[in-house]
Amino acid sequence: APLPKEVMIFAVGTQEVAQVTEEMTGKVSEAMPKVVSLVLEEVSSTSIGSL
Repeated sequence: APLPKEVMIFAVGTQEVAQVTEEMTGKVSEAMPKVVSLVLEEVSSTSIGSL
């Protein structure tokens, strides 16, 4: 299969990297609505949004 022409990566930085848990920190949790909004905006503006 051909490789995509563009790959978009969304990330949220964290202050604590030594401890891994299943729960998000407060700051990461606060950032999630914005990240979700950005992802949805990107998907809806590309051809992948019509799949």
